[in-house]
Amino acid sequence: MNALIERIEKATARLEEIEKNLRAAKANATEVQTQTVEVSQTHAATETIAVAATAEPQEPKAVEELVQGVPEVQKHVEEELELMPKVQEFNSQVGSAVDNFISYCVQLGGPVEEQGKLVQELVKAQARFMNVAGQTIKPDMKDFPKLLEQQQKLLLQISDVKNDNRRSPLFNNLSAVAEGVGGFGWVAVEPAPAPFVKEMKESGRFYTNRVLKEHKGSNQTHVDWVNAFIEVLDTLERYVKQYYTTGLVWSVAGKEKYGFEEAVSVLSGQKETSTPSAAPAPSTGAPPPPPPPPPPSFFMDDDAKSSAPSDSDARAALNKQLNQGLNITSGLKKVKKGDKGSHAAPIEPKAATKADEKRQQHAATTKKPPAFELRDRKWVIENQVDAQIEVNPTDISQSVYIFNCINTFVNVKSKVNNVTFDDSKKSSVLIDSVVSSCDVVNCTSVEVQVLNAMPLINIDKTDGVQLYLPHASLDSATEIFTSKSSSINILHPISSKTSDPTDYKESFVPEQFKTVIVNNTLVTEVYHHT
Repeated sequence: MNALIERIEKATARLEEIEKNLRAAKANATEVQTQTVEVSQTHAATETIAVAATAEPQEPKAVEELVQGVPEVQKHVEEELELMPKVQEFNSQVGSAVDNFISYCVQLGGPVEEQGKLVQELVKAQARFMNVAGQTIKPDMKDFPKLLEQQQKLLLQISDVKNDNRRSPLFNNLSAVAEGVGGFGWVAVEPAPAPFVKEMKESGRFYTNRVLKEHKGSNQTHVDWVNAFIEVLDTLERYVKQYYTTGLVWSVAGKEKYGFEEAVSVLSGQKETSTPSAAPAPSTGAPPPPPPPPPPSFFMDDDAKSSAPSDSDARAALNKQLNQGLNITSGLKKVKKGDKGSHAAPIEPKAATKADEKRQQHAATTKKPPAFELRDRKWVIENQVDAQIEVNPTDISQSVYIFNCINTFVNVKSKVNNVTFDDSKKSSVLIDSVVSSCDVVNCTSVEVQVLNAMPLINIDKTDGVQLYLPHASLDSATEIFTSKSSSINILHPISSKTSDPTDYKESFVPEQFKTVIVNNTLVTEVYHHT
């Protein structure tokens, strides 16, 4: 029993000592928190030893009281409390998916990494916008774009990265992001923004499929990059569908934290209120208005002043002429038919000036020279006019890229991996066979003919395509994808059992469609004229 009492006395002394240390170390929050835990543990052990104790243990200090002693921690907690729960969930879901996507962008490097960092900035800007919008009354539609200026600026920068790197081998990656990030514009869509995100995701898939076809089986990093980007858009779609089903949520009247101008200032990175040192100097009143211009007579010499008619004299002379009646035409000179226009000076051709010559020289020097060469594994044919070119690939992994050609014929003699027809006019290409696909983009009045197999054809933003398919296309079920294109005619064989060149049929790709709503679902079919 004596031993037990002795242990209780030691514990009580220890409690008193810790209490003194707590009062003396208010500035050190970490030490205070550690000693507080120690107090609670010692107090619990004391209660298990004896039912009655001579000294009552002190209550541990609350966490809020400890946080008040550390300004940095207190500020962090206050900032976290200001974020709306929906915005915190946005950072948790979409932000995590974007962080994973950025890791693959860094691995690819170059413009892809630059574009990925802009996407990360866009997500942060949208999180700030959502948090401010939830504490602001919904503005008028004419003022709403002011709140989106930061996000619109980042979207334009993302698109500029794509446009500035059209010759890059990563152009399909850049195009996929530039198309897909349009889904972050859901904040301006009502009443159902989630389908808009899905639509933008499908727009990006057109280019992600190209990336997969080009790198699947050869570069896993590109495949992982595609999966990470699609996961960002999938996560965004799920988030919007869960938290903003009918559109962006604004504050109700009377509970708003920001006025419209304050919200614009917060989103633009400016301070809500000016500090005393940065306050503008008090105004001393508006500057006086400028003096009126001097009267016209001020600029006249003495003779002009004396000869200038007054306003009343000018009005009287005008009224006198108007009141002549039928005599008003008596002062007109009669012109004979042969004399009509004889007084006009002949128009002489304008001589070319030095400025015109400089412009012509500049236009001649800026015209890019034609090119036909093998770069790495890609045959590049550029800026050709009225040319006939024969390409002899030596490896099935090689590809052909035709760009900015006019009235040019290209003959690809053996099998290649891919053929791209870009920004060309009145040109044609004859292909032996293709492993992956043939892409026709931004062209006008072009012809494409394949002699053997070609599994896939993509036609995008093209006006006028004549496509010739072989008999093998019926057995291999060639797929043709078109978007934003017109005047597409396909010459295809009727039967794969005969090689008769006359056994062909010409068909056109439909351009008119009819869409109806059936059971809350859009049903689209080709429109046939009757």
